[in-house]
Amino acid sequence: MVWKQPNYSQCVPAVVVSNVSRAIDFYTKAFGFQYIEEESISEENADIQHAALRLGEFTIMLTPEGAFDMPHKTPKSMGMPSPMSLYVYTQNVDQLYKKAVAGGAKSSQAPEDSFWGDRFCKLEDPDGYEWMFATYKESFNQA
Repeated sequence: MVWKQPNYSQCVPAVVVSNVSRAIDFYTKAFGFQYIEEESISEENADIQHAALRLGEFTIMLTPEGAFDMPHKTPKSMGMPSPMSLYVYTQNVDQLYKKAVAGGAKSSQAPEDSFWGDRFCKLEDPDGYEWMFATYKESFNQA
């Protein structure tokens, strides 16, 4: 029995962004996400109203502020820090960090070893969301 969309992970964060087209460009270049799909171009603002991206097993959906009459805003638009962090495992956090900063992500914390066994970093995307990327140290040291 099929109980979820085939290209989607079981938990799919819906990330509100200021501009979906720019967000797709940022997430693919800086974080290495792959573009899955887009739906409906709004005649009102000529932006994509929904898109899905994938990084390994992780899927996110993107929608612009105000789409579908929703009141949601980005942290940057609200002038506040991100109310949540997305913690994503990656094969090599140091490589991802360098690529992300070169791709326009703001560094909040360079990669470092944690007491819980991960090597992780903190980055901020253009809309103000905090992203934490990690590699389990034991597997990182074998790479």
